[in-house]
Amino acid sequence: MLAKNNKANHHSREGGNLTMRCLSLFLLVYLLPYFTTAQNLIPDSSFNHYKGCPSEFNQFYLLQHWYRPTEGTPDVFSNCNVTATPPVEDKKTKKEPNPESSQKAEVPVNDIGFQYPHTGNSYSGLAAYASINKEYAEYMCVKLIEPLKKGVKYRLGMFVSLSR
Repeated sequence: MLAKNNKANHHSREGGNLTMRCLSLFLLVYLLPYFTTAQNLIPDSSFNHYKGCPSEFNQFYLLQHWYRPTEGTPDVFSNCNVTATPPVEDKKTKKEPNPESSQKAEVPVNDIGFQYPHTGNSYSGLAAYASINKEYAEYMCVKLIEPLKKGVKYRLGMFVSLSR
């Protein structure tokens, strides 16, 4: 009888070990992504650090970390200089405010359209293609926090909104 109980206890311990291994694997696979973080190599990825408050087009130079490598003129749109109450959507019709009554490069309504920043108070804009002048394009550059390493995979994510 003692031997049977020992054998039964042995199977019970194996089952417990298997359960613990399965639970450990579950925790590792499903919870690890919540505790690991990726490093953002782009300084000021939300365009919120300025040398002065941008209020009009062609003031991309006011951003602290970003620069333009060509004669193209990307823009930065910000609500840092808004003195009036920003327009809100019409609750009755659910329509956005009329961009024609906007103030240059403010947020959310400006001369290009209507858009809230995804994070922070600002966003940038550029013309990737111009139908009038097919040679013209705008670019934005920033020095990464650390150099990219050969053989390492990187992921770039961004939020895009088409202007009107």
